[in-house]
Amino acid sequence: MLTGWVWYRLPVFIDEGITVGIALGFNGGTLEQISLSDVDPKFGTGWSEWSEEKEKQRAESIGNWLTGKGYRTGAYEWGGVWAGFDPKGGFGTATVRYAAKHS
Repeated sequence: MLTGWVWYRLPVFIDEGITVGIALGFNGGTLEQISLSDVDPKFGTGWSEWSEEKEKQRAESIGNWLTGKGYRTGAYEWGGVWAGFDPKGGFGTATVRYAAKHS
């Protein structure tokens, strides 16, 4: 789509019972966003298993995991942390965004 964004997915890992999927979002070559999701199959593995309730549970799961790691949702000097259900995209996820630094 020529937006300047390039995404890389890291290998999935299990931590404290959460199956964590991570995608790194680079905008114009600069890391600006990390997207995290609990990719446990219990939340579904495709659109045929999709439900808003499962996606909200997925978002809650990864949000709780982030909080347990010391990253509560909210705004920070360096950027922000968000976890929730995105109704437009139809998925539950968490994001860590970095504020652009200007010289």
